[in-house]
Amino acid sequence: MESFRTGAVPSAIPGSQLHGIEEDIACAAGSDVPVLITWPDRDRRESIARAIHAQSSRHTKAFIIVRCTGLRQPLLETDLFGDGNAPVTGSESGAIARAHGGTLLLDEVDELSLPVQAVLNQFLDTQHVPSMMTMDVRVITGSGRPLIERVLTHEFSEHLFYRLNIIHVHAAR
Repeated sequence: MESFRTGAVPSAIPGSQLHGIEEDIACAAGSDVPVLITWPDRDRRESIARAIHAQSSRHTKAFIIVRCTGLRQPLLETDLFGDGNAPVTGSESGAIARAHGGTLLLDEVDELSLPVQAVLNQFLDTQHVPSMMTMDVRVITGSGRPLIERVLTHEFSEHLFYRLNIIHVHAAR
């Protein structure tokens, strides 16, 4: 795992892509809109997300990672939103509550079930966690493959795709 200081960019990115990635990171860091990172390598996606967070105004707050791969709907919903009974600061609170004021990376977002996508879409609309308060969270998502492929096969919500794809950082340049 790479650590980042403010202004650092992920190493081991081919030189021809580095300039574009630096610009993408700077653009994303200067805004609070959702970012979609499409990159085959999970570690690179995480490194890019960490660089965005480190350069953003949220850099002093939490950076929380949720890996969506292999988690079933009830477990993933609890991981994201908590059990609804825990206080926001408690150990049983969800990742969104723990990321309050900071950044949440949802990696392998293409693995989310349609029902969880619907709940995530509602959260992005309202910034409100079910059974809790309004949260202030920057959402970055990652995928190893183009999400549009999942949209075209109706396995990923088109509305959520467009909501997450405001700034897109991708390997192919």
